[in-house]
Amino acid sequence: MNKSSEQQLLDDIKKYFPNFKCTLQDLRNPTEEFVTNFYSCWLQEFEVDIVNVSQIQFSQMSIVGSYQDAYSGAIPRINLLRSIRAFDVVQDFGMLDIISPTPKRTQANLRAIIEFYNWSDFCVCSLIDKKKDLNDRQKNLKSMMKEREDLKEKLNTTIKTIAQIQDVKKQLEDEILSLQKRASELNPEKQMLKSKTDETTEKLKEKESTLLKINKEELQISNKMKEMANLVVDSPTTVISDLESLRTKHAEMKELSERKRDMVETRMQNQSKVNKDYEDQQLRAEQLNELVKLIDQQRELLKVVQTTDKDMAAAQELLRDLKATLLALGNKRANRQEKLQSSYLRWMTQKPQLMESVEAAIRELNKKNNEKKKINDSLKEDSAVQEKIDSLLHKIKTHIEDFQGDCDALTKQGDDYLKILEENANAHMESVRKEVKERYIL
Repeated sequence: MNKSSEQQLLDDIKKYFPNFKCTLQDLRNPTEEFVTNFYSCWLQEFEVDIVNVSQIQFSQMSIVGSYQDAYSGAIPRINLLRSIRAFDVVQDFGMLDIISPTPKRTQANLRAIIEFYNWSDFCVCSLIDKKKDLNDRQKNLKSMMKEREDLKEKLNTTIKTIAQIQDVKKQLEDEILSLQKRASELNPEKQMLKSKTDETTEKLKEKESTLLKINKEELQISNKMKEMANLVVDSPTTVISDLESLRTKHAEMKELSERKRDMVETRMQNQSKVNKDYEDQQLRAEQLNELVKLIDQQRELLKVVQTTDKDMAAAQELLRDLKATLLALGNKRANRQEKLQSSYLRWMTQKPQLMESVEAAIRELNKKNNEKKKINDSLKEDSAVQEKIDSLLHKIKTHIEDFQGDCDALTKQGDDYLKILEENANAHMESVRKEVKERYIL
C-alpha cells in the first residue's frame, strides 16, 4: 500500500469521522485499541449501543455463569465482532482483525467500511425522498378515504331523508285518499246544495218582488187614508167604518209583510250558509290540488334519489378499485425496490473481491514489470499478463456500467410507471369527485 493511498484513506476517515483521532502511524501500525475505537465509532453512527456491546448480554449469562471475571475481556470483543458481522461489510472479518490487526488487512477493512458508510448515506438520502413521496401518497390516500367517509355519511343522510320522505309520502297518500273519498261523498251533496241554492235564489227574488208590490199597495192605502181624513163627509159613521176596515187591512198587510220579511231573512241565512259550505268545498279542492302537486314533487325527488343511489354505488365501486390499484402499485414498487437493493447489495458484496482481484493483478503487473527490467526474455509473458489485466479491468468496468445502467433504467421505469398510475388515479378520482358533487348539488 503506497503513501498516496494511505493518505487518501486518512483523509476519508477524517472526512466521515471528524471526531475520531487517526494518524498515518495508526494505519501503518494498527493496534487493538485503535481498531476497537474505530469500529465502535463506526457502529455508533448506525445507532448501536456500544455500552451494551461492552457488557455481558442476558443471553450470555447461562454460558458465563459464575466466571464473569474470566470472560470480562473476551465478551466485549465477541460482542463487537458479532455487531460488525451483522452488517456483512467484510465477509471474512474475524477476531484476529480485532485483537491482532495487520496494516494491509486493517486498511482494506477500513476502506470497505468507509465505502459501506458512503453507500449507506446515499441510500438514506434516496430513501428520504422516497419516504417523502410515500408520505405524500399516504396523505392523498387518507384524504381520499376521508372523502369516501364523507360521501358515505352524505349517502346515509340521504337514505334517512328518503325514508322520512317516504313516510311523509305515505301519510300524504293516505290523507289524499281520504280527502278524495270525502270529496266523492260530498259531490252529490254539493250538487244538491247548489241546486237548492239556485232554487232558493229564484224564490227569494220572487218574494222580494211580492214584498215590493205589497209595500207599494201599503203606500197607496196610506195615501188614500190621508186623503180620506182630509175629506169633510156627512156620515162620520161610514168614514169611521171604512177607516177601521182600512186599518184592519193595513194591520193584516203589515203582518203579512213581516212574515215575508222573516221568510226572506231565513232564506238569506240559508243562502249564506250554503255559500259558506260552497267556499269550504272550494278551499278543500284547492288543498287537494296542492297535495297532488306535492306528491308529484315527492315522486320526482324519489327518482333523483334513486339516480343518486346508483351513482353513489358506482362511485364506491370506483373507490374500491382505486384502493386496490394503489395497494397493488405499492406492492409492485416495494418488490422493485427490494430487488434493486438486493442487486446493489450483491454488487457491494462482490466489489471488495473484484477490487482485491484488481489490486492483485496490479501487484502482479508491478512484479512482472520489475522482472521485465531484469529479464528481457519475459517481455512476451508480461504482455500477456498486461492483456489479461486489461481484459479483466475492461470486464469489470463493463459489468459496473451495465449494472448501473440496469439500475438506472429500472428505477426510471418504475418511477415513470408510478407517475403515470398516480396521474391516472388522481384524474379518475377527481372526475368521480366532481360527478358525485354535481349529483348532490342537483
